[in-house]
Amino acid sequence: MWQVPSGPRLFALVTGNPAIIPLLVTDSFINSSHATCTNTPRSAEVFSIRFVGSCFCCAVLEATLTTKMLGTLGFIGVGYFVVAVVALHFLDTDLDPVRQFISEYSVGDYGWLMKSAFFVAGLGTFALTLGLRRSVEPGKRVRTTTILMTLAGVGFFFAGGFDSDPTPEKGEEAVFTLIGNIHFVGSLLLFIGVIAGAFFFRGVFARNARWNGLSRTARWYGVAMVVTLIGSFTIPEGGPVGVPQRIFVPVMISWLLVLGWYMRNLDATD
Repeated sequence: MWQVPSGPRLFALVTGNPAIIPLLVTDSFINSSHATCTNTPRSAEVFSIRFVGSCFCCAVLEATLTTKMLGTLGFIGVGYFVVAVVALHFLDTDLDPVRQFISEYSVGDYGWLMKSAFFVAGLGTFALTLGLRRSVEPGKRVRTTTILMTLAGVGFFFAGGFDSDPTPEKGEEAVFTLIGNIHFVGSLLLFIGVIAGAFFFRGVFARNARWNGLSRTARWYGVAMVVTLIGSFTIPEGGPVGVPQRIFVPVMISWLLVLGWYMRNLDATD
């Protein structure tokens, strides 16, 4: 069973105490194990605290910040992910970027940095979602797009809250754990949310004067993400799986950065 959060941590959540921010961003699952699922209750507890706390923070952000501020926060949050992942390629030299996935940095000596990158990017994605919902006329297409972007933000949190299973050496049999499967599901939510959202954005932006300039860009980003994601699934087991992923992820992340940059430069009064 999931453990109930301790009193001080629960108080931090419901009161909006600033102490919740470092809890959300830097607390790492140092004791998580890929061989067994004995630490699942601990992971679930911390993940639930982070997620609920982030939802609370998002509600506060929407109520107090302008669309431009939300765009700035989204850009900074996703930008932090970029800086952290680039830094990890130099800091954690034990991981082979050609043969291993980016998320495997979560189980290395600098796992806290990879986890924080996922959670900060998730918060940034939520900020972009709130800003987009505020800056366009409501409708079914907008509602669908908002749901997809929310799923992407949730996917970032699942990816950061549950470590991926390690890539097997050539000739070894892959090991699948509950925590690793949850991470995989979170990654799928992230990918599907961002890619499908880009195609829906194309129609939303085409009907909105403030966002019209980004309509074609959304479509081409959607196509580029589909192509690069398919490419990442064509590599056989034991092959250089890290290479196509390191092409797809920059395309996906750059799309979120474009959204944030465009949003922060909108001519808006709200």
